[in-house]
Parts: sequence; structure tokens; C-alpha cells
Amino acid sequence: DKPDNYVVARIGKYNPTGELDDDDFKGKQNAELMFGHYFSPNFVLEGGIGIFINEWKEAGVEIDIDTLMLLLTAKGIYPMEKFECFGGGGIGLYKGQMDIYGIPLFNYSEEDTVFGFHIMIGASYDITKNWYLALEAKHHWTQEADYKADFPFLGIETDLNGYAITL
Repeated sequence: DKPDNYVVARIGKYNPTGELDDDDFKGKQNAELMFGHYFSPNFVLEGGIGIFINEWKEAGVEIDIDTLMLLLTAKGIYPMEKFECFGGGGIGLYKGQMDIYGIPLFNYSEEDTVFGFHIMIGASYDITKNWYLALEAKHHWTQEADYKADFPFLGIETDLNGYAITL
């Protein structure tokens, strides 16, 4: 028997898709801290926070877009002794912060919060009753975030779409 409630920490890699990918942003880290509750052996709700980081560098200028996520996910579970396969989806608020560095006498920071949704799939292996190891893939889609800079050529309007692979 598994506990009804659990806490999970995930760490992995984030890769942008959509407009960030089109603008040559590179994905970096992804991390999440989630709380889950088994309503049945086949259904879980998870809620928590996460972060993913994207960056763009060229000619000494760096633009970072770090995004804090507040997520709620419904998961369907297929249990098999020590293994579980799962998939699901959910909604989230994505608070992105754009920082621009490398322009002399100019550092800039702008924030925007947008709504989005995600789907995910994965599998886990129970090491003990209270510990497991899992591999998960999650794809995020968001509304357009609007980062307006003081200089017109530095502003960015972009979705925060991308996928994460976490362990």
C-alpha cells in the first residue's frame, strides 16, 4: 500500500518550442516541487510550483527568461506491481521574468504572468514504500507574454511554450 499523499521533487532539462525556439532561445534547467494525492490507485491530483529557464546570447548581450509556474495536474495511473505508467494534463499560471544584460549602462528586467496548460506522460519504479524514481515528459503551452523594454528593439512578445524531461 502506498501513502495517499506524497511530495515529489523533479529536476531536468527544458527545451523551448514555438516562438522562443524561433528566436533562438536555448532551454536550460527545469525543476518542480509538487504535492500529490491518490484519490484511487488510478487517479492522482498534483499541485505545486516549478521553474524553467531560457536564455539567448549574441555579441555579448544576454536575455534570460526565467519562468515560475504554479501548476495543477490530473494524472491517470496504470499500476503494475512496482511500476506505474501515467499520463495526464492540467492548467497553470506562468510568471515569466525577462532580464537583459550586456548592453553598457543598461540592465533591464520585466515580468508578465500568463495562463497555460500542459500534458504529461511518464513512468515510475517503487524503490521502497515511500521512495520511487520516475521519468516524466511534460509539454507546456501558454498565452503570449509581453515584455516591453524601454528601447523598442529590445521588447519581446512571445509564448513560453516548451517541453521538459525530468527525473
